[in-house]
Amino acid sequence: MGAFASCCVYTMQHSDKLDAQATASGSHTLIERKVWKTGHLLWTQAEQLGKRMPLVFSGAEEDTGLIYWATIDEIRIDDGCGASGVMVGGVV
Repeated sequence: MGAFASCCVYTMQHSDKLDAQATASGSHTLIERKVWKTGHLLWTQAEQLGKRMPLVFSGAEEDTGLIYWATIDEIRIDDGCGASGVMVGGVV
C-alpha cells in the first residue's frame, strides 16, 4: 500500500498527547467516544483499493489548526458502548 485515499478523517486530541505520540515511534491506539461509521466505511473502501487513509489532528484544548497527521491501520467499532478504537501508524 502506497498511495493515499482521496479523503481523510479529522479528529481532535490534546496537544500534549499528540506531542508524546509524535516523539514515540510505532503505532498508537485512539479511543473515540463516538462510533465512526462513516470513517470506517471510507477506510474500508480505501483498503479495498490498496490505499492508505490519512487521519488529521488538531489540538482539543484550543484552536490550533491541523498540527499532526497519521495513517489509519484499523478501525474497530463497539456499538454496545458507542465507541471506536482507531489504530494509527506513526503520528507526524
